[in-house]
Amino acid sequence: MRILMLSRDGAGLERNSGTAKRWRLLRDAGAELDVIVASSKSGDWKEDRLSVSSSKGNFLTKWFKLWLRTQYAVRSTKYDLITAQDPFELGLVGYLLARKTKVSFEIQDHGGFFDGEETDEPLWFLRSCLALRIARRARRIRTVSPKSLDVLQKSGLSEKIYLLPIAADMRFAELQREPEPFHVVSVGRLVSVKNFDSLINAFSAFKQKHPEAKLTIVGEGSERKKLEGLIDDLRLAGSVFLPGAGDPAPFLTKAAVFVLLSKHEGWGIASVEAALAGVPVVMTDTGCARWLEERNAALIVGSDFRDFQAAVEKAAGQLECRLARTEVHDFAQTARIQVAKWRELC
Repeated sequence: MRILMLSRDGAGLERNSGTAKRWRLLRDAGAELDVIVASSKSGDWKEDRLSVSSSKGNFLTKWFKLWLRTQYAVRSTKYDLITAQDPFELGLVGYLLARKTKVSFEIQDHGGFFDGEETDEPLWFLRSCLALRIARRARRIRTVSPKSLDVLQKSGLSEKIYLLPIAADMRFAELQREPEPFHVVSVGRLVSVKNFDSLINAFSAFKQKHPEAKLTIVGEGSERKKLEGLIDDLRLAGSVFLPGAGDPAPFLTKAAVFVLLSKHEGWGIASVEAALAGVPVVMTDTGCARWLEERNAALIVGSDFRDFQAAVEKAAGQLECRLARTEVHDFAQTARIQVAKWRELC
């Protein structure tokens, strides 16, 4: 079973990256996989039954070069399935290739793009219209988002959609915790959709009642300077920390509560992994929030955050709420399920 995958994940061009390891798991589960990445980076590599190549080019030309690369690929190789890892530009390229070659076509909704929530994707109105058109033409749709699943089912696409959330890193289930009183931890890219400015403002009010509280936000992104300015304005230096991107495990070890006030999550794997580590989760009603709530691993706060203080206080009092390992798939399990779904189409 030979699969052509179209991706935007430039990390996979580094053969030792986590993305590359996940592609190997798909290969090991039974797929012969050719991945073409829409990226300005270089880094083509190849090994047994797995090849990865970049479109190269700048922001605009990479899409034209992606098209040329895929044209060459389908001329030189017979594929059983084409899968696109987003329903936008990659989805359009995948659909046109599948129509030309008359093979099965799948789109993957890794961002929960059909759930109707706010997103930071550029040109969203136009691209969302494109996404729904592509979804109607795909043979199969994978989504990581329960809300996207619900919306697409109500759109008459029940027979072609399946839910397969992002896999969790099981090492978090073995984490030994030494929580510090009212140490709030969050993890994510420092971008507007993650709503970290609202988290810092909510924490500022919380700290007035709990002076010992501190907040650590693990991640990096374009809003760092804005957030640093907000921390200074609120006189929270020494209480709010931005250590940058990195392994969240050392911070989760000391966390009393994990908080995510994101405007939108497709799934929200950082929250799931915090719950695996036994850290109580407080988050907005997006992504995996209701799924975690059903398992007594999360408290949901409203978009006005009026219940933020009470939720954090309540969560901090839950000394043990570790999400069971059996509730989530690891990387290998997810790869096996994905390949089984592909096999159904071939």
